[in-house]
Amino acid sequence: MIGVAEQFVARLDIKNQKDFLTEEDLVSITLIEDAGNTVPTFDVNFRVHDNEILSLFNEKEILKLWHGKKPEDMVQIPIHITGLAFQRESDTTTLVSLKGLLAMGYVNTQEYKIYEQKSSIDVIKEITGSYFKSDKNNITSSDDTQNWVNFGKTRKSFVTELWLHCNLSNGLPMAAITIESVFR
Repeated sequence: MIGVAEQFVARLDIKNQKDFLTEEDLVSITLIEDAGNTVPTFDVNFRVHDNEILSLFNEKEILKLWHGKKPEDMVQIPIHITGLAFQRESDTTTLVSLKGLLAMGYVNTQEYKIYEQKSSIDVIKEITGSYFKSDKNNITSSDDTQNWVNFGKTRKSFVTELWLHCNLSNGLPMAAITIESVFR
């Protein structure tokens, strides 16, 4: 486990290897949240001294990042690995540079569906509800009930289109996805 007492703690798991990272081996963890319909991205750099652990890293695996202020309060973030680089530093040490995304299915799942007589906000809530928790302060409705048709766009692209065409009588729609998997 890595961290600073009463400020943050974190651990990384992959497959059957739990908490494999020590503070000495961590180089950096960068979590990037952007405004808009953009899923958080992760850059993680660390050293590995065990070839068995090293062999577990590939683009189909999910890295589990646990974080919180105290070990008993940690929550899990599943990171879908999208890029890997290995750099041999010595006979026993490899530097791993990993890039990843939250909610890969939201980004790359194409959909062919008609949403009949719904507002754009209702369709956005239906799609994003499969991947994210909803913020209690989210907009609850819009003034644009109609049939919405997705002819093969990814769910993320379709939500962007809905969001940009959303008709709110007294406001401007904004969106953000947090590392806690909340769609705001």
